[in-house]
Amino acid sequence: MIFITSNSAKFSQAQRRLSQADISLTQFYMDLPELQASSAEAIAREKALVASTRINEPFFVEDSSFHIPALSGFPGVYVKYAVTTLGCGGILKLMSDIEDRRCYFVSHIAYFDENKKLHSFCFKREGLLIARDIADKSIGWSEIWKIIKIEKYNKFYHDLTKQEKYEQDKEWDSDDCFCRLTQYLKLVSTKSMSLSVSTSLTSAADA
Repeated sequence: MIFITSNSAKFSQAQRRLSQADISLTQFYMDLPELQASSAEAIAREKALVASTRINEPFFVEDSSFHIPALSGFPGVYVKYAVTTLGCGGILKLMSDIEDRRCYFVSHIAYFDENKKLHSFCFKREGLLIARDIADKSIGWSEIWKIIKIEKYNKFYHDLTKQEKYEQDKEWDSDDCFCRLTQYLKLVSTKSMSLSVSTSLTSAADA
C-alpha cells in the first residue's frame, strides 16, 4: 500500500494504524498540484484523481484542515499558509478578545483500490482549545500545535502528566481517518477470505 505524502509525521501515524491490519505501507512523494478548494475532502479527492493517472496500485492521499469556529472556521484548508504568513502569534492576536477558544481538525483520506475505485474516509478531531500563549515546542505535523491545548486538561500536550498522556494517546489512537481506512481494509480482507473459502467448498462439493 502506498501513502503519497511528504510529511514523515503523518506517514508514521498511518504506518502504526495500518500495521494493525498487517498492511505494509510505503511512503511515496509525488509532486501534486496545490489545489484551491474549500474543504480537505475536495482537495484530497482531486489529488487522488491526479495521482491515479500515474500509479497502478492501491494508494491513498490525506489532507487536513484546521478550524476556529469563533473566526468563522478560519484558517480551514489554509492552515499552512496562515502559520507561514501570520505565524502562531498572529493567530493569537486575532483571538485576543475572544472567549470561545474551541478549535478542531478535519482529516480526509481518498483511497484508490486495486480496481481504481475511489473510497473516502473522514474524521473530525475535537476537544481542543486555542491557547493564550505559545508553547516552546510542537507536536504532530504542524507548528499550529504550539497554540493548541487539550480541552479536558486545559494543557499543552507536552505538559500532560505521564498518566494523562497515556489516556490521551489511547483516546486519539482509538479513532482517526487512518483507523477508519484500516477498519475498511480489514473488512474487505475478511470478506475476500470468506468468499475464497466458500468458492473452495463449492468446488470441492461439485468434484
